[in-house]
Amino acid sequence: MRLRVGQIFLILLLLVGCSSEKEPECLVPEAQMVDVMTKLQLARKEIDLRHLPSDSAQIYFHSLFKKRILDEANVSVECFEMSYMYYIKHIDKMTNVYKEMVDTLSRMETITDAEKKAAVVK
Repeated sequence: MRLRVGQIFLILLLLVGCSSEKEPECLVPEAQMVDVMTKLQLARKEIDLRHLPSDSAQIYFHSLFKKRILDEANVSVECFEMSYMYYIKHIDKMTNVYKEMVDTLSRMETITDAEKKAAVVK
């Protein structure tokens, strides 16, 4: 999972430079963006584990997971996409978002590993 996030991040670095574009009116704050993107990454991983054909996986992801996650965060799809584009154009901010997301996923993985070890000991 880290490799995939890293690859995406490197592509973003290559494609986008710094920009002076104004913030969108409905900019998702960085902390909330980290939370939403973490949940979206976990949803993608869950779909990957189901070994669905890519077109089915995309439909499944967008129709079920993405909408539900954004609804729970009280963020519209349009607002999320505008915010995502804003962060891509402001690479220092996107770097913070991705760093926090990776840190969150790593903490979750550590907790899961500890729970597995505890279950084996019982």
